[in-house]
Amino acid sequence: MRAGQTVTREVINARTMFNHSTNQIHYPSMRMSASAHIAEVDIGVRNVLEALNAERILLVSAAVHYWHWLTHHAPEPANGREVFGREIGYNQSVRFPIADAYMTIRATDLMCFKAAWIFDTVQPFGTEANLVEQLALEASCHQAANAARDTHGSHGFVDKYDIERIFRETRIFQVPRSTTK
Repeated sequence: MRAGQTVTREVINARTMFNHSTNQIHYPSMRMSASAHIAEVDIGVRNVLEALNAERILLVSAAVHYWHWLTHHAPEPANGREVFGREIGYNQSVRFPIADAYMTIRATDLMCFKAAWIFDTVQPFGTEANLVEQLALEASCHQAANAARDTHGSHGFVDKYDIERIFRETRIFQVPRSTTK
């Protein structure tokens, strides 16, 4: 940087950013020497896409753990709440959404392992990274969060059960990097 130039930093606070903040740093009129480049000049977009694909695998693997938590805790109220003389967990309309979510989570988890393995073996992995993200976004996020919230009924929005927090936090997986946008 040249003398007299100012660098500005903006902290962006988001409630769903998993205990860390996001920052933007602006370097107006910055010039870089050729020795400072970390990749071949003019192929930056390809490098960014490869980094985003690796990040997709990382985010989905983190999200799978949230969804396992949701499907594990979803049946709790169904096993303790009675309607018409029996626990509501015996009703297929309560069990099936949880089972469907769990099945999709397992498929997402397996696809995520495959994408990570391909990445680790230094092979092209963009297709697998995008497929696992798409599977995670369309099915697992909605299915697991909705099944847990619906089974808890109005208690799905109460802080005590953490369902609303997890529901809100899993929404972040759909926003910034979605291949559907």
